[in-house]
Amino acid sequence: MKRVLATTAISVALVLGLVALADELYEERTLSYDSGKLAGLERLPNQGARVDFEPVGSWEHVYLAKASVFARRYGGGDDAAKTFANIAVTDREGKVLEQRLLPLSHFSESGGWVDVEMSPLELTEPFSAVIYPYSLEDRGIEVGYAEASGARRSWQGNPSMGFKPVADGRDWMVRVVVRNSLEPRHVIPLAEISGDGFRYYDDGQVDGYLTSQRGGALVGFERGSARMLKEVCFFGKVGGDWFKLKPTFRVFLLDNDLRVLTSVQREYSILTEMPHWTVVDFPDTPITTDFYILIEPVSRPEYALNIGYDSSGANRSSFYGTVGSIKDWKFEVNRDRFNWMIRVEVG
Repeated sequence: MKRVLATTAISVALVLGLVALADELYEERTLSYDSGKLAGLERLPNQGARVDFEPVGSWEHVYLAKASVFARRYGGGDDAAKTFANIAVTDREGKVLEQRLLPLSHFSESGGWVDVEMSPLELTEPFSAVIYPYSLEDRGIEVGYAEASGARRSWQGNPSMGFKPVADGRDWMVRVVVRNSLEPRHVIPLAEISGDGFRYYDDGQVDGYLTSQRGGALVGFERGSARMLKEVCFFGKVGGDWFKLKPTFRVFLLDNDLRVLTSVQREYSILTEMPHWTVVDFPDTPITTDFYILIEPVSRPEYALNIGYDSSGANRSSFYGTVGSIKDWKFEVNRDRFNWMIRVEVG
């Protein structure tokens, strides 16, 4: 009996250890060589400021998250929102892997760090981050640099003339943030969107995913004693070229006659390619009748938002439809045992 108890204790300890390890899987790291202390700012009319980096060797996977640049805007006036700097991540041969055009209005006149979100590109080889200010006499940005650290990873130039190490060994204040997983950064535990105050029909376990180009997932809810819709959440994932094309989807609150009470438009980027529960930033809205939640993925051949469903029980109030109408069921899965994984919080 003691041996059984001991074995059980060891098994429980191993499980707890694995859970703890899973909680520690996600990690972000800022790659930089500068000290963080500004030594000066420089204008680069026809050149760029480049810093070379290596992927994190101890990670199995390294994904690009964002780039950061310390810079100051000068001149520009009303043109600050119409004039751009180019921030790029390249391989060592100069091939652009990812880039963003950032309006000069994003940079302050006093100077500071500017973060640029990047697509989750996997980095497997040495790479570089470079900013091309495209500065002119009357407007542009100045790039910050710190005193020399001895790393000698900073370069100055452009693709046509080539890059040379900066003469005084200074470190450009250009950084890259990487992460080791594509898992969502903030996973919502199922317990947080269950129980009192929440309405739902799924059992929390996804059995498949569906998407549509027109119309979408429609779920009806009884108002009961609720007076306010507080939150909408759903289980889903995105795929395709969503990170490049920046598609959006829409969430509607409809009354009992399928008329719009309110709606919000959100970018695919609030999800990831790894499925998880997503809370939509939805405004608190009074409800006076039974109501519907409609999520229209607006998927295309190039990208898709896939909404999870549960097939463990009878369909309680899940439909395919759009504003003003419930449409014929168009999916091949059995609608009789089908519930969209869409939940609402009411109060």
